[in-house]
Amino acid sequence: MKNKKFYFFIIFIIMLLTIGHVKALEFNEKGYYINHFNIEMTKDNINNLFGLGFTEEQIKTMQEDEFESNKDLKGEIVSQVVKYYKTETFGATEFNLNSLNKNLLSKTTEISKEEYYSFKEDVSTQAEVVTEYKRMVTTI
Repeated sequence: MKNKKFYFFIIFIIMLLTIGHVKALEFNEKGYYINHFNIEMTKDNINNLFGLGFTEEQIKTMQEDEFESNKDLKGEIVSQVVKYYKTETFGATEFNLNSLNKNLLSKTTEISKEEYYSFKEDVSTQAEVVTEYKRMVTTI
């Protein structure tokens, strides 16, 4: 049982570390990026979409009607705020996390950027505590 929890924890850590490390958009030899819906976008189109607040993931999955209505709009990022949070869920087990158990006690606190990026595996005896780290970006 302890081995199962340990492997679950290791998989969770690996997934946590890979989130947010998205491969950069790749352009073909003609200078176009082609997204998941085969829409050709220039670097200027993509910069405009970023300026309007679209994320890389949204650009990758943007459909043609949304692209057409936004590609010529000019936007400028005026402000961007990044906050980091740590959520600890107590009494968590693999079963009740997956069953959306409403009786779990969670505590979320804002943390520093340094604490977020310096997360180390916590080898403690608190097997029923699940800790999640989240990054929230607000762009205006």
